[in-house]
Amino acid sequence: MSAESRDKALCLIPCFNEEANLPELLEEIQASDLAQTCDVLFVDDGSSDATPSLLSESPWPSIRHPKNSGYGAAIKSGLRHAHEKGYRFLAVFPGDRQRHLGDLQRLLAEMERGPLDLAIGNKLHGGATVPWKRSLGNRFFSLMARTLWNSPFKDVLSGFKAYRVASVMPFLDSLPDRYEFDIVFSYYCGKLGLSVREIPVAVRYHAHSTKMTSELRVGARMLAASLKSLYGPGKKEIVQSYGE
Repeated sequence: MSAESRDKALCLIPCFNEEANLPELLEEIQASDLAQTCDVLFVDDGSSDATPSLLSESPWPSIRHPKNSGYGAAIKSGLRHAHEKGYRFLAVFPGDRQRHLGDLQRLLAEMERGPLDLAIGNKLHGGATVPWKRSLGNRFFSLMARTLWNSPFKDVLSGFKAYRVASVMPFLDSLPDRYEFDIVFSYYCGKLGLSVREIPVAVRYHAHSTKMTSELRVGARMLAASLKSLYGPGKKEIVQSYGE
C-alpha cells in the first residue's frame, strides 16, 4: 500500500446476509466522492445468502469469515486490517443502509480536526426518528454505562464510529465478538479516559434495515453478555491505550 493510501482513512462495512441492501449500497458508494477520503473494505461475517457473490463482483476488497462470528468480530477484523496496513483512522459504516455517507465524512472530519480517539454518530439527539423500542433500549444501556463506569457516550449502542486505530489496538483482544461489543468498548473508553466526541447524525429505517425479531429478547441477551464480559470469570485487565 502506498503512503498516499495510508493518509486516507479506511471505511469498514460489516455485512451479514445483506443481499437486499448491497446493490443499492454499492451504487451509493460508487456515485459518491468517498474514494477521495477513504479506502473501502467489506467484512462478510459468514453470510449464507448472495452477499459473498455480490461482494466478489464489486470493485472493493473484502474479508470473509468462514462462519458467522458476530458483529464485534467483524469490527475487530477491520481494525486489525487497518493496523496492519498502517491506517490512522477506521470508520465503520454498517451494511444495512441505515446511515448516510455524508455523515460518515463528518465523523472523519472530526477525527482529522482532533485530537480525538473516537468520533461517534449519535442518532438519539432528537432530530432523528428512532422507533420507540430502539430508543428506549439505547437510552437504558447508555444510562447504565454512564452510571456504572462513567461512559462518555450518550448513544452507547451506536456502531457508527470513527476510531483512531492506534488507540484501540492495546485492548482489542479484550473486546467481545458479538453485539455487546459497543457496550464493553464504552467501558474501556471510560476507564482509560479516551477522548470522545459525539455528533448528531441521521438514521433511516426501512424494510431491510434490521434482522432483529425481538428487541426485548436481544436486549436481555446483550445485557447478560455485557455484564459477563465486564464482571464475570475470565475478565481481562485493562491495559493503557498508547495512542498515536
